[in-house]
Amino acid sequence: MPSSSLVSILINNYNYGHFLKDAIDSALCQTYANIEVIVVDDGSTDNSREVIDGYGSQVVPVLKENGGQASAFNAGFAASKGQWIFLLDSDDLFLPQKIQRVLQLADQNPGVGMIVHNLEYCGVDGKPIVFDAPVIAQQKLVDGRKSVRQGKVGMFFPATSALCFQREVLHQMLPMPEEIRITADNYLKIAALLYSPVLATPENLARQRIHGANAYTCTPLEAAGEARELRRAVVNAQVGFHLIKRHPLLRKLICKQYGHILYRLLSAKSEKAGELRSHVKSHYSVVNSSPLCLIYVAGAFTKAFVKGFMGTKVHA
Repeated sequence: MPSSSLVSILINNYNYGHFLKDAIDSALCQTYANIEVIVVDDGSTDNSREVIDGYGSQVVPVLKENGGQASAFNAGFAASKGQWIFLLDSDDLFLPQKIQRVLQLADQNPGVGMIVHNLEYCGVDGKPIVFDAPVIAQQKLVDGRKSVRQGKVGMFFPATSALCFQREVLHQMLPMPEEIRITADNYLKIAALLYSPVLATPENLARQRIHGANAYTCTPLEAAGEARELRRAVVNAQVGFHLIKRHPLLRKLICKQYGHILYRLLSAKSEKAGELRSHVKSHYSVVNSSPLCLIYVAGAFTKAFVKGFMGTKVHA
């Protein structure tokens, strides 16, 4: 791809007007010049649209009714023209050299359709936060087009603001099911492995803001508690259900994930866990997708049970 090619930065926003200016400024202040900044406002009721209006023609506004993160991704991509698409949550920031560095990596690795990188973390005030979070340890080129069909992911994926896609790769995944209102990036991370090699780099090229309302990334203290864990299980079940419908080659992987989800919901003894387990089974079950699926689900459930049982014995 020529170094002068247009790049699209898609900022998705819902009621983060107090963070949005920082995100837009970080997109506009890149060392790479040929960009378009598309700001999708998903029906905010705060001052977000006033913030967007303040940038005039510097950004492309996409103003829509509230529909969730998947619908925001769909709308932003439909409005974009770039050959590379960079995702940015409106509470996060890009470092100035991000786009230039990603395109350099793309030039050095022909055929790569997705590039991901590590993130720095900061608080509401922008001050750095350091905590023990999963990271990309070294630069790695992963071609998972075969292994993902065998039920293996084979790499760690960071959060939304670290995801960069070739347009043709994203085109094969979008539009995505709009029932997925949060963590729609999980859908893209897994589906992308079907279509192209992925390059993971340990470089920190964006900053994720940790403020307590993050769906997935959080400090160990925030991660404690059953409620957050159960919420993640339901969201993962929903994403997996739609992935297996749109991308049936992912059947084995999704069935294995579903087995782990069922164990997580069953091992939690609260009344709420029982309600969520019934909801998942009635709305997002993948067991009937193929005769083999039941075997994959049962195998994953059993492994999770044994692991949990042994952990209980060790701690006892």
